[in-house]
Amino acid sequence: MPVGTSFWIAEGMLAGEIENLNGRDEGVRGYRFPLRNRFLHGHHPLGWIRALRLAVDGIPIAQQDIFLVVREQWIGVSQVPTIYDIWWQINETIHVAVAKEGGLASGLHALELVLTVTSLNHTPVLDHRNLYPTLEVPLSASLQVAAAVNEGAHF
Repeated sequence: MPVGTSFWIAEGMLAGEIENLNGRDEGVRGYRFPLRNRFLHGHHPLGWIRALRLAVDGIPIAQQDIFLVVREQWIGVSQVPTIYDIWWQINETIHVAVAKEGGLASGLHALELVLTVTSLNHTPVLDHRNLYPTLEVPLSASLQVAAAVNEGAHF
């Protein structure tokens, strides 16, 4: 593999359903969808992700409304580049959550997600000074909103 490159399998990174959140998870109202690690260099601290951009149905989502949910930990997308002690493992699914009152209407929604990652691979060292080149990982998919869970149900 050439120095300064990284490879991923885009198919399957955005797959599954969009889930509307009704405030039961961390008090957040909005929605979330799964994001699966399909990088061929799969062991990275979250800080390997230098930036994340999201548009839903062609409308950009504000950075302050986007969170990564990793093993029940909610991390604001602006904080992700500083995280060196939480690792996103190969084939692990995390969630991208959006704090937006009311969630999304039922039906299909077009997601466009761009991850900007550092070319520094296989290391717990973070590129805090942005010395290494970055790569953009463009992902897109149309995902369905999951059927609403009965509000009165008790589990």
